[in-house]
Amino acid sequence: MYMSIKRLPSYRDYWSSAPDLHDNYVSSLMSVKRFSWLLSLIHFNDNQHQPKRGEPYYDKLYKIRPFLDQIGQNFLKSYRPHRDVAVDEAMVKFKGRSSLKQYMKDKPIKRGYKVWMLCDSSGYNLKFEVYTGKKEGKIETGLGGRIVLDMCQELENKNHVVYMDNFFSSNILYEKLLVKKIYACGTVRYNRKFLPTLIRDNQLQRGDYDWATSNRGLAFYKWKDRKAVHILSSLHSPDDKVFVNRKEKDGSTSKVACPLALKDYNSNMNFVDNFDRLKKDYQCDRKSRKWYMRLFFHFIDCCVINSFIVYKELDTEDKKLNNKDFRRNVYHGLLSKKLVEVQSPHSAKKRSKSNIEISNHKPHVSKHMRLTESKHQPIQDSSRRCSMCSTKKKPARTKWICSTCKVPLCIKKDKTCFQDYHTK
Repeated sequence: MYMSIKRLPSYRDYWSSAPDLHDNYVSSLMSVKRFSWLLSLIHFNDNQHQPKRGEPYYDKLYKIRPFLDQIGQNFLKSYRPHRDVAVDEAMVKFKGRSSLKQYMKDKPIKRGYKVWMLCDSSGYNLKFEVYTGKKEGKIETGLGGRIVLDMCQELENKNHVVYMDNFFSSNILYEKLLVKKIYACGTVRYNRKFLPTLIRDNQLQRGDYDWATSNRGLAFYKWKDRKAVHILSSLHSPDDKVFVNRKEKDGSTSKVACPLALKDYNSNMNFVDNFDRLKKDYQCDRKSRKWYMRLFFHFIDCCVINSFIVYKELDTEDKKLNNKDFRRNVYHGLLSKKLVEVQSPHSAKKRSKSNIEISNHKPHVSKHMRLTESKHQPIQDSSRRCSMCSTKKKPARTKWICSTCKVPLCIKKDKTCFQDYHTK
């Protein structure tokens, strides 16, 4: 996670003897041989019990299945979704040899693993499924509908609204969702089965739309912008419309009528894209000879982003942490015990000050390091202002500092600054 923020071409560069590549923070925590050894031995399942191709229970994701199942359960039980959710696909970059690799020419990442995702309006990833290709050598019919129904199993009878694009949408799917009290809205391909025939495109002007309804609560729209857009909804009324701004050829702006269903679709379809945007800011993705390591790195990032979204929605005192600072706090917490040992005066290793930052002209140490109950000893130093009790109006100076935190603190009969700093 630290390497995802401070990236170098190769992980061995963090231990390089070259001064422009060497990183004191990483090299003081672990040797390069130990890191390489741990990285090479990451494993998730027992290969001796792996079913072979053609046998019952054969699984292309067998090598990483326990990890995927565990975090999938944790994602679901750790968050209560809002009303609006969206189903879409994401790509995990991979250019090696694997039967799971997909090619999608219209995606920014054209080659890699395809992951179906169900995301909340906050961006939280509620559920996911890695696409493994054809099953038993046959093309799966109704793939999009099957994916949506699998993703929405936990949302039944709760009146959620799921948004999807034209790959998933169909008349049959929307009717099945409506029986389970799940509303749906999204674009749809005009040549899907059981859709009514509407007015031709050349008979519509910009801003005009035609519609038809079924006796099962569905509404089908055709709206003309520059091109015709087809929309299917089980939530909206055909009479509901809004006005959107469009630029004319002469540069002027005009108001154009638009169905409310399309406006809601455009506002809510980007939940998966928002999750991807947060993940790509600082991702652990690195090359590996093992095909499943790319998926492991991807879902580690997913865990961090989901945690960040939960942190933002919790009623906490401090909500000022952004994506980068939250990730820094996570790995500081995981490394807190080791950081104290490294910065101890009894350690033979060099002291690392990378977790100490200056804030408001006073030294500030992360909570994980400050509250770790080991090796905080007072030592004498030059006279400095106490970090706990000193103010501009009443300055208080002391010769004592913490050997680990390097923070000046009072040690007197009537003051407990040293004790309070490491306990509160």
